[in-house]
Amino acid sequence: MIRNAPPGLVFAALLLTTAALALAFPWLFLRWGSIETKPLVVPLLQLVMFVMGTRVSFSDLGLVLATPRSVAIGLGLQYLIMPFTAFGLATLFQLPADVAAGVILVGAVCAGNSSNVMTFFAGGNLALSLAMTTLSTLLSPLTTPTFMKLLAGQSVPVDFATLSWSIVRIVVIPITAGVLTERLLRSHKALADRWVTRLAILATCLTNAIITANSREALLSIGLLLVCVEILHNFCGYALGYAGGRLFGLSARDCVTMSMQVGIRNAGLASGLAYDVLKSGNAALASVVYGTVQNASGAIVSLFFRKQLERNLEK
Repeated sequence: MIRNAPPGLVFAALLLTTAALALAFPWLFLRWGSIETKPLVVPLLQLVMFVMGTRVSFSDLGLVLATPRSVAIGLGLQYLIMPFTAFGLATLFQLPADVAAGVILVGAVCAGNSSNVMTFFAGGNLALSLAMTTLSTLLSPLTTPTFMKLLAGQSVPVDFATLSWSIVRIVVIPITAGVLTERLLRSHKALADRWVTRLAILATCLTNAIITANSREALLSIGLLLVCVEILHNFCGYALGYAGGRLFGLSARDCVTMSMQVGIRNAGLASGLAYDVLKSGNAALASVVYGTVQNASGAIVSLFFRKQLERNLEK
């Protein structure tokens, strides 16, 4: 049963399990002997980003130049839809300032690497997805601080330079190192695919548990409301991303790709920035919730899109 389950659902189940353990037994993830776990969040995320970099080749980077119009449309949709939707939802539901900043941060970060996996499962344009993920990641030291300053700057202190450097340190440098390492792993591809991916999953689940344990009280008090907000945020991304692709006359496959790219964010990066720059465990709650929601929903939505594309081919 587990082997045949969609990878997105398996990953979501692992995230839910670790979150449940952290809620029930927070002491397991607050301190290990003399080591406090909170400072481990950023190094763990750097490890995840390095692993993601090993999944990208130099030829993938060249895809950015091959589809400039579609990539530009996708980036425009991401940054028009997700930050402003996050701001609207945080305002509508009157979330506390630090939690609201976390919601906006999720909307302001780059596309998540799992969007490529979900695009593949959905039958979308994987080359376009890789190009969009790559460019949005490279632009994130500029775009994320800009939207945070614009939409959250009045609620929490946002230092543009500090936020930009944190993104470079957490994302750009580890991913660049991963891309360079990718060539070394080619001769051991089967082994790398198995163990490197498992390492990323372990690090992500551990990060999730540490953040949940450290923010347990806030999560228990506002958890249900935050879950509702992030479900709405996630599905607005899917729906508006697809609709935006249709509006610009893209093919059905490219519209599916837009949906996944807009709806799936780099929740791990948002978690790291909440701790590293905003210095707030409560701000990290939104990314923990969103990351779990998007992995479960992405598996379901990708299955729906694949069936729709298959029906279109049969006509």
